[in-house]
Amino acid sequence: MHENILVQKICMSYGEKTVLQNFSAEFPKGKCSVVMGPSGCGKTTLLRILPGLEKPLSGMVTGVPDAVSMVFQEDRLLELLSPRENIKAVLGRKVQTAVIERTLKMLALDGNEGKTAGQLSGGMKRRVSIARAVLAPHEILIMDEPFQGLDRDTKLKVRQTLLECEKNRTIIFATHDPEDASLMNASYILRM
Repeated sequence: MHENILVQKICMSYGEKTVLQNFSAEFPKGKCSVVMGPSGCGKTTLLRILPGLEKPLSGMVTGVPDAVSMVFQEDRLLELLSPRENIKAVLGRKVQTAVIERTLKMLALDGNEGKTAGQLSGGMKRRVSIARAVLAPHEILIMDEPFQGLDRDTKLKVRQTLLECEKNRTIIFATHDPEDASLMNASYILRM
């Protein structure tokens, strides 16, 4: 099992705009952490730095395991494929069809087998992205605004699925919404 994730004195800017300045944090392993703050404060940048998708100008991150799964702000689905086909396109044979179907049902996506991602609502696309991330082999799940576009009842279904599927795994998610932050009963809340 991996250690706590340490972010030490990270600096990041895009041109003249400084996004993170000597930023430090520690995310506990096996727990849920929330990164909270208004749009534009650097949440997405931080989430992209953690798994190495972006390299900070200075500082370092330690403790991130190799097996990371992500839910990005954009759903990143193949519009002409069904929800199941979208998951299989990324995961191949790593996950059985029955497991995919069960996860889609947990996320209230059953009954959409004949639809392509392009025919789904924004909230349904979001849930397909979450299903794909949950089913990917991982030790840590990083999610950027995972409840975006979901109504209250659907958020609760997604929450339940995450709690069942991610027991004892590290979850880090970013949101600007205090209600969304409280949904997962996070053990650590980082305000930016």
